[in-house]
Amino acid sequence: MKRTLLFLLLGSLIACQQTPKKSTAPEATGVQVDTLINDDYVFLEIDKFSNGQFQLKWGDHSFLNTTPDTLEASAHPDLKWYNEEMICLEGACGNKCSFAYILPLQENALPRQYLYPVTYLPDDNLILYSTNIIKDKNLATVESLDNGKKMDIRVKYFPGTPPFEAIDSAAFESRKLLYLRWKHVTGKKVVRIFNIRLK
Repeated sequence: MKRTLLFLLLGSLIACQQTPKKSTAPEATGVQVDTLINDDYVFLEIDKFSNGQFQLKWGDHSFLNTTPDTLEASAHPDLKWYNEEMICLEGACGNKCSFAYILPLQENALPRQYLYPVTYLPDDNLILYSTNIIKDKNLATVESLDNGKKMDIRVKYFPGTPPFEAIDSAAFESRKLLYLRWKHVTGKKVVRIFNIRLK
């Protein structure tokens, strides 16, 4: 009887040792995790799947938000800036196409996407973005990332050109002033300082 129990116990130990351990390596799970931010008040990681798609996870260490869908690898974003209220990622979405993802640091918040971002003012959560619609009346739009209030920049630009291509350079001089240089309808480069009035 003791001999039978000894063989059963020995057989169980051998069987346990032969069970392969589950690996957490990317090759085994199909997920590679890249941590872009992990500091005192915010974290951001990109989970890259073996099928080429990825998913964003972010929070402030008291909550975790996840993008509701996986995103295509061609849209893989890079960290642009972050503060205590939000994270900004930027990436390419094709030939001459770019996008910005804004990830609010609030529980259950969803990301917001902007096409053709031009410049930002992170301290005041402002973005200037444009469009690729050739006959659009707006050259660009200033928007508050806090409350969604906007100001459209309606000026004449070079005909037959998408607005984002007509913009030569832009910068926020303050939360009230925007510097903009663009190709005018005359073909000349025009510089103007705009007073920002969001509505």
